Amino acid sequence: MSNREHIILVVHGMGTHPEGATRQRFIEGFNEGLGFFGIEDWNLEKVAEIREFNYSEFIDDQQKNDAEYAKSLANVKTMLKGRGFTEKFAKSMIDEFGKFEDKDQFFYSSWLDVIYYSLLLQGVYIRVQLAKTIAQTLKDANVNQKVHIVAHSLGTAVVHDTLAQLFVKDSLASYDHRITKIDTARTKIDSVWMVANVSRLVNLLNGIADPNHSIVHSDSGGCTKYFFNVAHELDPFTWFKEYKRSIMRSRGSHINTSVIHQVNTHDLKEYVRDPLFIQPFMFLLKGVVLTRENLVEARKLHKQNSVQDDLHEIKAQAQVIKDVGGVIDGVQSVYTAVKSSHEFYERVRGMIEKELDL
Repeated sequence: MSNREHIILVVHGMGTHPEGATRQRFIEGFNEGLGFFGIEDWNLEKVAEIREFNYSEFIDDQQKNDAEYAKSLANVKTMLKGRGFTEKFAKSMIDEFGKFEDKDQFFYSSWLDVIYYSLLLQGVYIRVQLAKTIAQTLKDANVNQKVHIVAHSLGTAVVHDTLAQLFVKDSLASYDHRITKIDTARTKIDSVWMVANVSRLVNLLNGIADPNHSIVHSDSGGCTKYFFNVAHELDPFTWFKEYKRSIMRSRGSHINTSVIHQVNTHDLKEYVRDPLFIQPFMFLLKGVVLTRENLVEARKLHKQNSVQDDLHEIKAQAQVIKDVGGVIDGVQSVYTAVKSSHEFYERVRGMIEKELDL
């Protein structure tokens, strides 16, 4: 058992992630973020044991079974129709997947992950394994240790869905002898961080629990003491079915970032190293109050070597894509998110690479 003050469980997003890689990127990003505040003689692992839940192998195994491109697309269409989606919608999704060329394997595999998690039994198995991991982590924590969960991208949906099924507000009223639930009146996670939150988008496909009304929140009946929702203004994965549920100011916040240091604005490490992420996390870890003045100076340093000359044009391109997408509800949002995220990066990739000399 660790004698450190905190346990942080990190859950990765879309794509293939080697064991330990997400944990390492989180640590690197956090320690780099501390540097913007001039904190050089301290690192995250001094006070926190960092654990990782890796579920990519469960999805990768299925993708290996569907190794042929055409076969995997056909399976996606079958899955969508099998869940009651129309032939027209299923065909639209497949046509959009079919546009991804070899250079766009990131998008192809990422969105295929979403479909596989949402519609196949892999999703059930992943949630069961994560529930066991969370329960074991809470059991491992001694009376003085705090438990935090940081989820990224598809991981936000995995964590949300698991917590929604694992926790209950009143265990007596909802008692079922076949299922062990955790009563929020007795046990809460100390903080939950949803980074690049796609839980509402994924909910359109699996319908497990509506994130706007679920127990995964920091209100009095919620499963966590603090809840933070972190989004990048230019991360297209978060534009549709955006998470906007109100968060009590004393119990968390919505954190909105905007600085660009690389083409992939969806990257976990870039989110974590942002001073806007570091400031509240340090308060929870050490009770350290990084003042507004500290934050202003840290953000100035963080902004160095970022995209600035073309930022206005990149934001304009983002707005064009959002306007074309319009206000779309229902499963159509999933199709729009796939199409728009791909289109946005294709439009701005050249500008970002040129300014950053990539």
